[in-house]
Amino acid sequence: MYPHEDMCLYAIYRNQGVAGMEACVEQAAAMGLERICFVEPSQGRSQGWLDRFGAECRRLDDGHDIDVYSAIEARIIDGSGKLDAPAQLPDHIDLLFARAYELPFGQACLSMAEAKFEIATGFVSASMFLAETTRAYLNVLHKHPGVILNRPFDLLEHVGLSSADVPGAVVRLLARTAKKNHAMLCIHEGPRQPATSVLRSFDEANVPLLFGTGAIDTAQLGTYKQIHQVLMRLRRNVTTALIPVGPGEGLPLMIPPRADRGSLPEPVSSPAQPSYALFSQPLAQARPMIPSSNPDVPRMPLSILRPPVKRQYRQLH
Repeated sequence: MYPHEDMCLYAIYRNQGVAGMEACVEQAAAMGLERICFVEPSQGRSQGWLDRFGAECRRLDDGHDIDVYSAIEARIIDGSGKLDAPAQLPDHIDLLFARAYELPFGQACLSMAEAKFEIATGFVSASMFLAETTRAYLNVLHKHPGVILNRPFDLLEHVGLSSADVPGAVVRLLARTAKKNHAMLCIHEGPRQPATSVLRSFDEANVPLLFGTGAIDTAQLGTYKQIHQVLMRLRRNVTTALIPVGPGEGLPLMIPPRADRGSLPEPVSSPAQPSYALFSQPLAQARPMIPSSNPDVPRMPLSILRPPVKRQYRQLH
């Protein structure tokens, strides 16, 4: 099994401009990929810059047989689920990615050095970071329907943990919340992969999985090794569409057909939160959390996939 997509080509527009994007589209088409996504970090970018980026992606999508998506990646700022993204996504931007570059903890995020210091001094335990990271993801899912969690849990290794240490009940809660709020999960090529048990929980909850390389140029575009092994371990059809990869065989497309904007229902009023007991950590030791449902915090508009215009999809039943 091998992904026929690359849903995270990173910062191509910022570093190489339109010429770099065109080269990626041409190479992806030559490789037989079905879809690609250009992802740009939102930090420090003006609305006009994002508009131009989205317009270029839309032009490339219209001019080629493969599907070309645009996305911005926002940093998770704190445990409340706040992102450093614009209050409203530009019309030409298709997707919103959310990623933790530091460990969310209460009303802030901690750098790796700060987190290690907190553990070394005994103020918090490593398992508390599991709880706080999960709470942050739950709040992101609640506040930003249709969001894509990018490389979830990949920072835990820096404090001696991994996604396999997250209790199964908590992972299933996260997966159900993702499904309820129409979120997706993006897994990257590389050594730090979510545990198979985590991916299986999201798969069983029917949360679409996207796969990408994080490539910054054409050299690594659409080239997978670890992802292939992940798919072999899952041995499941993880989304709703198939493409042929050999006689009598089908490879799951890692993204659902595009849907009209505004067609999704509103999320639940407040996300369920895991009990600290699941992490063997008393709640009293946690730092204060920002309320998870604040009516004064503007919610991002639904950012979901555009209607399919190029090909028909075979639906699984």
